[in-house]
Order: sequence, then structure tokens, then C-alpha cells
Amino acid sequence: LLSIWPWTLYFFVRSIETRRIFHASFCGVLAGFALLSKYYGAILIATCFFAALTHHSRKDYFRSAAPYVATACAFFVFLPHLLWLVKDGFQPFFYLADRIDRADRAIANQYFEFIFGNLAFFILPGALLLFARWKSGTEAERPDLGRVHGISFVNVLAFAPFVLTLVAGTVGHTALGIPFAVSILALVPPLMISVINPSLKISVKYARFLVGIVVAACLAVSAFLPYFYLRFDEPHY
Repeated sequence: LLSIWPWTLYFFVRSIETRRIFHASFCGVLAGFALLSKYYGAILIATCFFAALTHHSRKDYFRSAAPYVATACAFFVFLPHLLWLVKDGFQPFFYLADRIDRADRAIANQYFEFIFGNLAFFILPGALLLFARWKSGTEAERPDLGRVHGISFVNVLAFAPFVLTLVAGTVGHTALGIPFAVSILALVPPLMISVINPSLKISVKYARFLVGIVVAACLAVSAFLPYFYLRFDEPHY
């Protein structure tokens, strides 16, 4: 979902803008791929629906063919898998049943980990943007992500997946893993850039340097991780 999620959002936004069949088709196909990757892709589809309801052109959008073409494309991409589910007795749902209805204490612990773990994703990027602003000032014109579509639309696309995940976890009484959110917060960094408004050229320069350090450190540490996991008997390794 790392690549599918943001590209689906891109073609969804383009379909809102243009209401062209081309963009709607790509949005639907990618949404279908998201569902095939993980049933969690339903959160992505729900996010697009709720975002469309907040858009100032929602009446024109729902009167056009775009949302229905996207829905049909997603359905036909998912249809072979749906037929397999019926034929094979819905086996993935038995797997899902084993992962829900956990003990309250386990659910509560996972919720705190999920919320604060996702906040931790943005400590380093936030520090980098603040440092770039401190060193080199701001852009002459602050990026305004809500100028075209409205800030409510952008906020729903950025944050609704996180909120809907918490809601789904509550309803399903299931533990939430931090890796679930790796793909769903793709629009938070642009919002951070819009709020902090650092020099973009300098931010990119620092980001490249920081990514290089992180990648080098990961490569250096990775050689020792298998020994560490085996030595301390970490589960699932």
C-alpha cells in the first residue's frame, strides 16, 4: 500500500477536479488493487467517499459518471478474488476472526502504541522542517493546500484514515499494529510543510542528507539484527 495509497488519492483528487472517466478509472483500478493487497484498503475507499462529501463540488461530482465508473472499476478488479472467496469458503475471514475480540487490556495497550507510534513517525521530519526554517527562513509565499479544494477536503484525506482505523479497531475489538499506518499518512508531510513553511530548497537539501545517514545506519545495523533476534528469542523471527 506504500505506493498504491497515495496514487489512489492522486487520481481521486484529479477525478474530483476534472470528472473525467480517465482519472476515475485509474482511481477505481488502484482502489481495487488496494483491496487485493489488504482488505484494510476499504479504509482508503471510505476516506475518498467522506472526502468527496466535504468538497465544494460534491453535487457536480456525484451527478457525473466519475464516482460510479471508479466504483465499477474497483469492483471488477476485486471480482476474481471475491469469486475465489465464495469458492474457498471465506478462509481469510476465519483468519480475521482469530485476530479480533481481544482482551480489553491488550486492546488498550495497542491503542496507545498505535497513537503514539504514529506521532513518533513525524518527530524527525518535523525537527528537520523546523531546523530548515530556523536556518534559512520561510518561503515568500506560504503553500496553501486548501486553496483549490478547501482545507476540510485536504484534512479528511490526510487524517480520516487514522480516525477510521481507530473506529474500526473499536468496533472490531482488535489490536492495531503500527505498521498499518505506514501508508495511510501520506498527506501529513505536505500539511506539515504548509504549517511550518520552511525554505523548501534547504529542506530538500537537509532531507537528502538525513535520508543518507538513516539508510547507511540501517544497512550497518541490519547485519547484526538476525543474531540479536535469535539471541534474545524475539517472537516471529
